[in-house]
Amino acid sequence: MAKTYTFYEDPGHGWLRVPVAELVELGIADKITPCSYLNGEYAYLEEDGDMTMFLVAKLTDGPPPADWKEACTRFHYILDEAREWVKENMETNDAATLRGAPEIFIRRLPSYWNRAA
Repeated sequence: MAKTYTFYEDPGHGWLRVPVAELVELGIADKITPCSYLNGEYAYLEEDGDMTMFLVAKLTDGPPPADWKEACTRFHYILDEAREWVKENMETNDAATLRGAPEIFIRRLPSYWNRAA
């Protein structure tokens, strides 16, 4: 049985809810940008960048992308597979209302997401 991820959207943007533990497991927790949000044990990955990073890490073998640019480059090679994954694993939650979303989206990024200087 496929794992289901919830996609939240408003009229201008969208976020994919993913367990933080999964981001750590995929080796991309430290690559998530401040465009995404954290609420408890879930991250809400911004659709244009961080969700792409997640899909590339999830659907390809080998090391995770080094950065967002590399993720976008790799994404073009797995586009058909990514579309199929989205159909099978993602459900959209009430477009434009964000009903069911946590008090969206308080930006409380954990310290391991902020790279050390």
